[in-house]
Amino acid sequence: MTRISYLLSPISICCLVVFDQATKSLVRANFALHESRPVIRGFFSLTYVQNRGAAWGILTGWRVALVALAAVMLFVLARYREKIFGTRAIGRISFVLLVAGIIGNVIDRVWLGYVVDFLDFYVGQSHFPAFNVADSCICVGVGLYMLASLVFPQKEAR
Repeated sequence: MTRISYLLSPISICCLVVFDQATKSLVRANFALHESRPVIRGFFSLTYVQNRGAAWGILTGWRVALVALAAVMLFVLARYREKIFGTRAIGRISFVLLVAGIIGNVIDRVWLGYVVDFLDFYVGQSHFPAFNVADSCICVGVGLYMLASLVFPQKEAR
Protein backbone atom coordinates (compact mmCIF):
# COMPACT_ATOMS: atom_id res chain seq x y z
CA MET A 1 0.00 0.00 0.00
CA THR A 2 1.28 3.47 -0.81
CA ARG A 3 1.93 6.26 1.71
CA ILE A 4 -1.01 8.21 0.33
CA SER A 5 -3.30 5.24 1.05
CA TYR A 6 -2.18 5.23 4.67
CA LEU A 7 -2.99 8.95 4.92
CA LEU A 8 -6.33 8.78 3.13
CA SER A 9 -7.89 6.29 5.55
CA PRO A 10 -7.59 8.42 8.72
CA ILE A 11 -8.51 11.59 6.83
CA SER A 12 -11.57 9.89 5.32
CA ILE A 13 -12.59 8.45 8.69
CA CYS A 14 -12.30 11.90 10.31
CA CYS A 15 -14.33 13.56 7.53
CA LEU A 16 -17.12 10.96 7.84
CA VAL A 17 -17.21 11.24 11.64
CA VAL A 18 -17.34 15.05 11.44
CA PHE A 19 -20.18 14.86 8.87
CA ASP A 20 -22.08 12.36 11.05
CA GLN A 21 -21.67 14.48 14.18
CA ALA A 22 -22.56 17.71 12.34
CA THR A 23 -25.82 16.26 10.99
CA LYS A 24 -26.75 14.93 14.43
CA SER A 25 -25.92 18.29 16.02
CA LEU A 26 -28.11 20.11 13.50
CA VAL A 27 -31.01 17.79 14.26
CA ARG A 28 -30.60 18.19 18.04
CA ALA A 29 -30.43 21.99 17.67
CA ASN A 30 -33.38 22.38 15.29
CA PHE A 31 -35.85 19.62 16.17
CA ALA A 32 -37.84 18.77 19.26
CA LEU A 33 -37.64 15.11 20.28
CA HIS A 34 -39.90 13.07 17.93
CA GLU A 35 -40.53 16.11 15.74
CA SER A 36 -40.81 15.10 12.11
CA ARG A 37 -40.48 17.19 8.95
CA PRO A 38 -41.39 15.64 5.60
CA VAL A 39 -38.78 15.80 2.85
CA ILE A 40 -40.62 13.57 0.35
CA ARG A 41 -44.23 13.21 1.49
CA GLY A 42 -45.28 9.60 1.99
CA PHE A 43 -41.71 8.30 1.78
CA PHE A 44 -39.00 10.23 3.69
CA SER A 45 -38.89 12.59 6.67
CA LEU A 46 -36.34 13.96 9.05
CA THR A 47 -37.47 12.79 12.50
CA TYR A 48 -35.49 13.29 15.71
CA VAL A 49 -35.24 10.02 17.64
CA GLN A 50 -33.04 9.06 20.57
CA ASN A 51 -31.94 5.42 20.32
CA ARG A 52 -30.73 4.11 23.68
CA GLY A 53 -29.95 0.67 22.28
CA ALA A 54 -28.36 -0.79 19.18
CA ALA A 55 -29.93 -1.32 15.75
CA TRP A 56 -33.74 -1.16 15.89
CA GLY A 57 -33.51 -0.31 19.59
CA ILE A 58 -32.37 -3.79 20.65
CA LEU A 59 -30.26 -3.97 23.81
CA THR A 60 -31.81 -0.79 25.18
CA GLY A 61 -30.12 0.14 28.44
CA TRP A 62 -26.89 -1.73 27.62
CA ARG A 63 -24.90 1.45 26.94
CA VAL A 64 -21.66 0.37 28.65
CA ALA A 65 -21.74 -3.04 26.96
CA LEU A 66 -22.37 -1.44 23.56
CA VAL A 67 -19.45 0.98 24.02
CA ALA A 68 -17.22 -1.91 25.14
CA LEU A 69 -18.29 -4.02 22.15
CA ALA A 70 -17.56 -1.11 19.83
CA ALA A 71 -14.09 -0.70 21.36
CA VAL A 72 -13.37 -4.40 20.86
CA MET A 73 -14.60 -4.21 17.26
CA LEU A 74 -12.42 -1.17 16.55
CA PHE A 75 -9.40 -2.99 17.97
CA VAL A 76 -10.11 -6.14 15.92
CA LEU A 77 -10.73 -4.17 12.71
CA ALA A 78 -7.51 -2.17 13.15
CA ARG A 79 -5.36 -5.11 14.29
CA TYR A 80 -6.48 -7.52 11.56
CA ARG A 81 -7.24 -4.94 8.89
CA GLU A 82 -5.38 -6.52 5.98
CA LYS A 83 -6.37 -10.06 6.96
CA ILE A 84 -10.06 -9.10 7.09
CA PHE A 85 -10.27 -6.56 4.26
CA GLY A 86 -7.34 -7.45 2.03
CA THR A 87 -5.44 -4.80 0.11
CA ARG A 88 -7.94 -3.93 -2.61
CA ALA A 89 -9.57 -0.50 -2.70
CA ILE A 90 -13.01 -1.95 -1.96
CA GLY A 91 -11.62 -3.47 1.25
CA ARG A 92 -10.02 -0.18 2.31
CA ILE A 93 -13.28 1.67 1.64
CA SER A 94 -15.22 -0.91 3.64
CA PHE A 95 -12.77 -0.54 6.53
CA VAL A 96 -13.03 3.27 6.49
CA LEU A 97 -16.85 3.19 6.46
CA LEU A 98 -17.08 0.65 9.28
CA VAL A 99 -14.61 2.45 11.53
CA ALA A 100 -16.18 5.87 10.90
CA GLY A 101 -19.67 4.51 11.59
CA ILE A 102 -18.64 2.80 14.81
CA ILE A 103 -16.82 5.90 16.06
CA GLY A 104 -19.74 8.18 15.15
CA ASN A 105 -22.21 6.16 17.19
CA VAL A 106 -19.80 5.62 20.10
CA ILE A 107 -19.35 9.38 20.42
CA ASP A 108 -23.11 9.72 20.88
CA ARG A 109 -23.33 6.87 23.38
CA VAL A 110 -20.46 8.22 25.47
CA TRP A 111 -21.37 11.94 25.44
CA LEU A 112 -25.16 11.85 25.16
CA GLY A 113 -26.14 8.44 26.52
CA TYR A 114 -28.05 7.67 23.32
CA VAL A 115 -27.57 7.70 19.56
CA VAL A 116 -29.26 10.44 17.54
CA ASP A 117 -31.26 9.00 14.64
CA PHE A 118 -33.15 11.12 12.15
CA LEU A 119 -33.38 9.57 8.67
CA ASP A 120 -36.93 8.21 8.57
CA PHE A 121 -38.11 6.22 5.53
CA TYR A 122 -41.68 4.94 5.35
CA VAL A 123 -44.61 3.97 3.16
CA GLY A 124 -47.99 4.84 4.64
CA GLN A 125 -47.82 3.88 8.31
CA SER A 126 -44.98 1.37 7.82
CA HIS A 127 -41.69 2.90 8.95
CA PHE A 128 -38.18 1.54 8.61
CA PRO A 129 -36.43 2.32 11.91
CA ALA A 130 -34.85 5.78 11.85
CA PHE A 131 -31.09 5.81 11.37
CA ASN A 132 -28.20 8.24 10.86
CA VAL A 133 -25.07 8.82 8.78
CA ALA A 134 -22.94 6.53 10.99
CA ASP A 135 -25.49 3.71 10.59
CA SER A 136 -25.38 4.28 6.83
CA CYS A 137 -21.59 4.03 6.86
CA ILE A 138 -21.75 0.74 8.77
CA CYS A 139 -24.38 -0.77 6.45
CA VAL A 140 -22.60 0.30 3.26
CA GLY A 141 -19.27 -0.88 4.72
CA VAL A 142 -20.70 -4.31 5.53
CA GLY A 143 -22.34 -4.47 2.09
CA LEU A 144 -19.06 -3.65 0.34
CA TYR A 145 -17.23 -6.20 2.48
CA MET A 146 -19.76 -8.89 1.51
CA LEU A 147 -19.55 -7.91 -2.16
CA ALA A 148 -15.76 -7.98 -2.06
CA SER A 149 -15.84 -11.37 -0.34
CA LEU A 150 -18.01 -12.77 -3.13
CA VAL A 151 -16.18 -11.15 -6.03
CA PHE A 152 -12.63 -11.43 -4.65
CA PRO A 153 -12.57 -14.43 -2.31
CA GLN A 154 -9.38 -14.60 -0.23
CA LYS A 155 -7.10 -17.53 -0.84
CA GLU A 156 -6.91 -20.00 2.02
CA ALA A 157 -3.74 -19.85 4.05
CA ARG A 158 -1.65 -23.01 3.79
